[in-house]
Amino acid sequence: MMFFQILFALSFLFSFSNASNFCVGDLNAPQGPAGYSCKMAETVSVNDFVFSGLRAAGNTSNLTKAAITPASSTQFPGVNGLGISLARQDFAVGGRTTMHTHPEAMEIVIVIQGTKHCI
Repeated sequence: MMFFQILFALSFLFSFSNASNFCVGDLNAPQGPAGYSCKMAETVSVNDFVFSGLRAAGNTSNLTKAAITPASSTQFPGVNGLGISLARQDFAVGGRTTMHTHPEAMEIVIVIQGTKHCI
């Protein structure tokens, strides 16, 4: 989890290096191609920069035996417009991810715990 804290801290500092680009997402406004509209400065709170949803394991009692917990601007308004999103993916024994693509983004996977199992 330390990796995610460091990643957030660096992105947060980078966002303040050009304050004119800083934009906390207004989740009550429609989402456009560049993210959410910016909140009024007086309505920004510390809660816009805190997301603890990645702490708990997801429910893997389903067909794929996997769960994904997203952490993008929808859950974490402080990263709005920064091009950052994270996700936690949990697998039960025999679990797998479904085929998918990331057409305009890259994916970095960090394995925290597990064992290699070849089929």
